[in-house]
Amino acid sequence: MAATYEDVISFHKANFEATVAASAKLFSGMEEISKEYIAFVSQSVENAVAQAKTAATVKTAAEALQLQQAYAKASYESAVAEATKIGELTKTLAASVGEPLQSRAKAAYETFAKV
Repeated sequence: MAATYEDVISFHKANFEATVAASAKLFSGMEEISKEYIAFVSQSVENAVAQAKTAATVKTAAEALQLQQAYAKASYESAVAEATKIGELTKTLAASVGEPLQSRAKAAYETFAKV
């Protein structure tokens, strides 16, 4: 089967549209991840400021140590939870971005397998 000029143009136009769709999904997903990360950092700074204010009121070294241990534990748990969340967002983004390109790769394979 010989491809006509219109077939070639149509094929490449669909490839371009798939690339544009993938790019749009990428930028949208990166924006979502960035907003999530900025919210986490803002919350972390607020927690650190609150910790510093509380630490300024302690009366004993033991109390300060206990306060610092609780803060370190909470900070660690928060960071792990955020890393998990960012990881899931990234995984979802990768699948979403790959979808239009994967469909075009399949179409290309099917088209050229006939030749």
